[in-house]
Amino acid sequence: MIKIHYTVFPGDNWKEKEYKAGGEAGVNEVLKKYQLKCTGQCFELGSAAAYKIARAYCDTPYRPQVNFETACRTIAIITCYFQVGNEISNLINEGRCGDEDEPNIFELFYQQKQCPDTIDELLS
Repeated sequence: MIKIHYTVFPGDNWKEKEYKAGGEAGVNEVLKKYQLKCTGQCFELGSAAAYKIARAYCDTPYRPQVNFETACRTIAIITCYFQVGNEISNLINEGRCGDEDEPNIFELFYQQKQCPDTIDELLS
């Protein structure tokens, strides 16, 4: 996510520091609003990549041999990416989540980034 940061210099007085802090907060709030509106592009990009991979698969008779353990781990990670949002929703609906709001796309992305390490932890 794009963030704006104004540098506070040692010689800045309190007015300059507060001005920079307010400007930074304002710009970041506007950026967040517009970035949330543009999340459809993230899904379009993923769909385009999936289509390209599918076309390559369908256009060739070659089927590589795959290591089972590697494939299983990869499938588990991908499943986790898709399922973590559902699990959060379920816990919210059951009243077992401290936050009552569904995560936005960027909060969900942060949770999904934990999937590979969590899968490795469960496999060890």
